[in-house]
Amino acid sequence: MSTAATSWSTSAMPTVACRSFPVSFLPSILNAKRLELLAGLLPKGRAVLNLGDPTSVIGMQSVEAAGRSLGLVLHAAYASTPAEIDAAFVSARKLRVAGINVLNSPFLYGNRARMFELAANSKLPAIYQWPEAARDGGLMSYGPSLTAMNRHSPASSRASSPAPSQATCPSSSRRNSSW
Repeated sequence: MSTAATSWSTSAMPTVACRSFPVSFLPSILNAKRLELLAGLLPKGRAVLNLGDPTSVIGMQSVEAAGRSLGLVLHAAYASTPAEIDAAFVSARKLRVAGINVLNSPFLYGNRARMFELAANSKLPAIYQWPEAARDGGLMSYGPSLTAMNRHSPASSRASSPAPSQATCPSSSRRNSSW
């Protein structure tokens, strides 16, 4: 760990030499914010399906709290296979939801093209985790750019930048730095 990272907020951040790379996408907060944005498109009191991956759902309580405060009726579906994604959209039609909030999940992001097709065929607005999803054909998204996060990650920075010298990292000579 870098000696520059002494407070709680920076101690969890990955560091390379003395450069700090805060890479976080705050999934529980962003899942709730996506629900809020989707609700802005829908009539008051309508139902929304939160579609998550059972292996990576984070912050469902904040999503449920946001839904209650927005006056939405919330339903949940979980998918860890392509067949379960199909079943979730069948369920959405049966429940007569007005929109789908796709929660953070590497699996769901990897199956976004299928979800775009299912949402379009079902005539359901859906919101996704990464801006790249909207660029690739999804209706809308809210969150940090996956491309930018990867570009600024420690692994990509190590390959593209030399290790900083003492001159570029004056804090390396101090033991008790408090950034």
